[in-house]
Amino acid sequence: MGYINCYNLASKMDGKRTFKDIRELILISLSSGSQTINQISYQTKINWKTVDLHLIYLFGKGFVKKVLSTQYVRIYALSDLGKEYVRSIGIEPVEEDIHNNHNNHNNIREIKL
Repeated sequence: MGYINCYNLASKMDGKRTFKDIRELILISLSSGSQTINQISYQTKINWKTVDLHLIYLFGKGFVKKVLSTQYVRIYALSDLGKEYVRSIGIEPVEEDIHNNHNNHNNIREIKL
């Protein structure tokens, strides 16, 4: 799956990133498909806890949805509202079959650390 290079976008931002900047980077990251918090964090160069807190906000506002949630992993994808937003900033989100991805992620449930 191809990823949009969010790091290049983040590095072009002047000064400290605002909440809006961070949330936009997270939505742009998710436009390439469903991802775990770690994947979003790695791609955007935003620390894991910050990504987690902003995903909670974005989920509450209806921009993202949970594809899978277990004790060990949460996978998020753009909701219809999130897709509409990224289109409004000129990015076409990848269309996924969430049901197939959910079935592919079922193997994660078997992994215990």
